[in-house]
Amino acid sequence: MRIGELARRSGLSTSRIRFYEAKGLLTAVSRKSNRYREYPADALLVLSVIVGAQRTGLSLDEIRQILPADLSNWRRGELMGARCVARSPISNGWKSD
Repeated sequence: MRIGELARRSGLSTSRIRFYEAKGLLTAVSRKSNRYREYPADALLVLSVIVGAQRTGLSLDEIRQILPADLSNWRRGELMGARCVARSPISNGWKSD
């Protein structure tokens, strides 16, 4: 699907989708002979994971480390575990009294 359709279906702007692509979070993007970007069907799932992970507080670097190139190999537990580690009091230097 082209970027306009992906934007419409995901609710994200085309510039945000290009930003995620530039940051290496959206891969497997091809270009047609007319130079239009062509996104695979699972790009919607990838964008959903990225946006959801950002909402939980993960950085783009943390998301990039967890997000596999092939979503069939993605293990949701890794993403959830990374969120817990990223938000734990120890990893953030919080002190519990």
